[in-house]
Amino acid sequence: MNIILSHLAFLFFSILILYLVRKENVSGAAHGLISFISVIFVFFITFSFHEVSNNKTVLFEFIENAPISFYVDSLGLVFLIISNLLWFCVAIYATRYLDINKYDRKGDFYIFFFKF
Repeated sequence: MNIILSHLAFLFFSILILYLVRKENVSGAAHGLISFISVIFVFFITFSFHEVSNNKTVLFEFIENAPISFYVDSLGLVFLIISNLLWFCVAIYATRYLDINKYDRKGDFYIFFFKF
């Protein structure tokens, strides 16, 4: 449960930081830093896999005896690593692409990028 809540808190604060810091120079650096921290978080999950692999992580219960839970298996872990590394690479590429094409509203782009 701690892993899911910390990841959701990370996403919320990432979007909040990018919304508050909308200057062009600072938002690009914040975007890259947040993406890098996300990659570090994935490697933390990977190294603590033996602790997570046998336990279901219950997020919350809507109805009694009907929880919503997530389970980390080996294939899901591989998908998590690959998708997060690709996300980091796309973040670096997008920052340079926006600089080359002189895109005016970079802060809005970064916020939209983190929502998905």
